[in-house]
Amino acid sequence: MHSDPGCTTGGGRETAWEPDVVRAAMLARIEPLTGFEQVPLVRALGRVLAGTQAGLSDGHRLRAIDVGHMAAGGFAEVLSYRRPRVAVLCTGDELCPVGHALAPGRIHDSNRYLLAGLLANCGVDVVDLGVAPDRVDSLSRRLARAAADCDAIVTTGGASAGEADLLCDVIAADGELLIRRVAMRPGRPMAFGRIDRAWIFSLAGKPSGVLAAILSFVGDALRCLGGEHPLPTWPRLTATLAEPLTKNHRRTEFVQGVLFERGGRWLVRASRDEAGRLGSMSAANCYIVMSPAEMLLAAGQRVPVQFFGGRC
Repeated sequence: MHSDPGCTTGGGRETAWEPDVVRAAMLARIEPLTGFEQVPLVRALGRVLAGTQAGLSDGHRLRAIDVGHMAAGGFAEVLSYRRPRVAVLCTGDELCPVGHALAPGRIHDSNRYLLAGLLANCGVDVVDLGVAPDRVDSLSRRLARAAADCDAIVTTGGASAGEADLLCDVIAADGELLIRRVAMRPGRPMAFGRIDRAWIFSLAGKPSGVLAAILSFVGDALRCLGGEHPLPTWPRLTATLAEPLTKNHRRTEFVQGVLFERGGRWLVRASRDEAGRLGSMSAANCYIVMSPAEMLLAAGQRVPVQFFGGRC
């Protein structure tokens, strides 16, 4: 009996006969044969999906291949976590909208677009709150509005210790400030707290600090908020340093680097690292990780590398 590829067979059959073998048997007028060896042309019952189980565990982030897998098993609906709503707010009197001419002392608001792209990879729905000036009343109103409608808030700028850096004070006054800074570079100014039911991450204004914070902390926190577990880990490997590196502080440093292959070996070198320039970040595909105690890394030394190419 003919069966189309991928279709179920009638009568619970789990054995297939090669067409040429059957034809030869018929031509030779041999009695119907028995005891054919099972061949892998018909999968055993339950091989693809067993009963009503889709085979995906709680906390598994659904990919395109998972959706296809469930559709193959006839699952029209599955229980899933709602995608978190995450508000994005950039702060600073110096920010100018993209497409507008720059006045003296102004810079284009690039962090909104950087954040939107980075957060899109975290399985969240981004709510753009635009740009807020460096005023306590304006910041307080916008954060309160975001906290009422969103699960989390990510801000940039205003998290350091300057005269116009007001966000830590606003968070402490309107909610709960849990962390004011972290021992890393770039991205040391990073406040964390809560306003009403919304978690808030207040990041540095420099793009390199934003990138480091999202890849190191914020991205995983938002994935966890969306029900994903266990959290995916960065591809981490060891490479040979192509040129020496130094630092002058006792904090973990994430040095933007370029990982490349030469002569069958993986090498890494620092890219041109300028905290406020996205161009230097575009050239990088990894971080070279310097621990707090390491002040000098020599050329030829094996160093830990966290690869982020394709993630941002």
